[in-house]
Amino acid sequence: MKRTMLLGAFAIAALLVSSCTSWGVRAQSTSCNTSGHCQVTVTVNGDGSSCTFTPVGVITVGPGHKPDIVWTIQNTGSVQYHFEAGGIQFNNKADPVPADEFDDKGVQASGAGYRMKDQHKTSGKQYNYKITVKPASGAACENDPIVANE
Repeated sequence: MKRTMLLGAFAIAALLVSSCTSWGVRAQSTSCNTSGHCQVTVTVNGDGSSCTFTPVGVITVGPGHKPDIVWTIQNTGSVQYHFEAGGIQFNNKADPVPADEFDDKGVQASGAGYRMKDQHKTSGKQYNYKITVKPASGAACENDPIVANE
């Protein structure tokens, strides 16, 4: 009986590990097949000295679409985090993003959101970017997801 329960516990643990990302939560991908608004939720859990993100996952923009991508913070910890100027940065030095690929429309809703216009000038390309959020006082928190222009 104990051996069966132990094997069952190992099987469940293996299943959980195989279905999770390095943050411990499965990333939710977002499909942006519109030229309107594409909503992306950034879930942040923190205490002001450290925080964790629920992975954003890949944002996929369909062929020919040029959406405004709007990242919105959902705070789940004891401290409220917000965006500041430069809260979304496309700055991969190894594979630079063309300057006219994304228009930075900046902070929205008193820091609860951030907006970028994807001009989708290049198809078949993935762009790494960085999300940075801050509490009113304390350490900034970062995450590094991807936008894929199909």
